[in-house]
Amino acid sequence: RVGEMECSRASGALSALGPPRPVRRRTRGRPRVTSASGSSSSRSALTSRSVASDAVVRPMRQGDLSPVVATLVEAADPEKVSAAALAAYALEASQAPAAREIALVASLAPTPLDQPEVVGVVGVLLADDLFPSEMRIKGSDAAYVTNLAVASRARRRGIANDLLHSAERFASESGRSTVWCRVDDDNAIARGFYKRRGYAPREPPRLVKYRDVLSSAYGFAGLAHFIDLVFLNSTLVVNAGAPAFWEMTGLEKTLALVWCAVGPLATAANFWAKKKNAPSVAVAGLVAYGAFETALACVCALLFGARGGDAAGFSLYGLLNKCR
Repeated sequence: RVGEMECSRASGALSALGPPRPVRRRTRGRPRVTSASGSSSSRSALTSRSVASDAVVRPMRQGDLSPVVATLVEAADPEKVSAAALAAYALEASQAPAAREIALVASLAPTPLDQPEVVGVVGVLLADDLFPSEMRIKGSDAAYVTNLAVASRARRRGIANDLLHSAERFASESGRSTVWCRVDDDNAIARGFYKRRGYAPREPPRLVKYRDVLSSAYGFAGLAHFIDLVFLNSTLVVNAGAPAFWEMTGLEKTLALVWCAVGPLATAANFWAKKKNAPSVAVAGLVAYGAFETALACVCALLFGARGGDAAGFSLYGLLNKCR
């Protein structure tokens, strides 16, 4: 997708904000959802005094529709989303069970003598089927923050930060370990704001899945090589012209064992990286595996000839000769 960046961060001590990213969804039937204790999902307990401003953040009510829509329309890019789509979202969010999604609003009195009025809104999606299609990953354990907006008359007062803090707290209390959002690539202010609050770009799901498959294959391969090398007949290395494991020198044994270990280490690095949202660690593990195997291939070629290089590169040449 061109022009957008997906962001995520682990929930917990969360505080981040970004511009509204309006979305439009079809109206769905909403089944009754119960909490873990068996009672209906409740919104009343979510009201809280804000941290950085004087606003009160609470769940949206149908009576808030008019100011919420006005706030969303003011903040949105009319070329990307219509006022009708924003109104449909606001109506749907105001009626949704909290176990699926919620809209939180910030209310603030202009003066101590005035009645509080809605000046900001943020949506939190919990149900995976409500997420944008490209961000649906089963078992992701994530919440999606959307449509964050503050009325122009109330900006630069910490209200957006309070809305996000409340949204992230709601996500955490709902059992989500990660919060996702989406922001335009050309919005440097919002990108910087997310980065300062610990958000990081989220990679395409297909790339994550590819790395999972590759690291798992490396791990299983390393385990299989170790079993063959130490407990069986060292078939792969012997067919390539190298000595069996127990006939190797101390240095050769060390290199062979490291070769078996780098695969499982790459698997472990990928697992840790997913937990800590550190994809560079997963990439480093896979690159380390490839670099070590390539270097070992060169060493085997020097020590045992071309067949040794074939073995380190997982060529089938030696095994095919064995079968003839």
